[in-house]
Amino acid sequence: GKATSALEDVRRRQGDCEAEASALQQHLQHLQSVQHQRQADHQAVLQQAKGRAHQVAQSSMQLEQVEGQIHAHQASCAEQTHALTESAAHLSLACTQLRQRLSAFQPAFVYTIA
Repeated sequence: GKATSALEDVRRRQGDCEAEASALQQHLQHLQSVQHQRQADHQAVLQQAKGRAHQVAQSSMQLEQVEGQIHAHQASCAEQTHALTESAAHLSLACTQLRQRLSAFQPAFVYTIA
């Protein structure tokens, strides 16, 4: 009697242990699947961040190029302005000389040109 009840007790405990082991195994599989999903999520976020960083770097390079073009245009405009200012001074001088020559020939021309 005692041996039989002891054996049943051992078998019951063995069954409990197997059930607990099975539950723990399922829990472990669940945790592993969650871990894999998180790793995949992190990888996706990392890839997005890398892509964004690449875009920002490209935009930054484009901005630098545009800034260079702007500086070149500014320099070109400054040169043209300088050249135009000199031309205007020459024209002004030429007009003054022309008025002086014309007034020497015919005083009435001065009023017409002016």
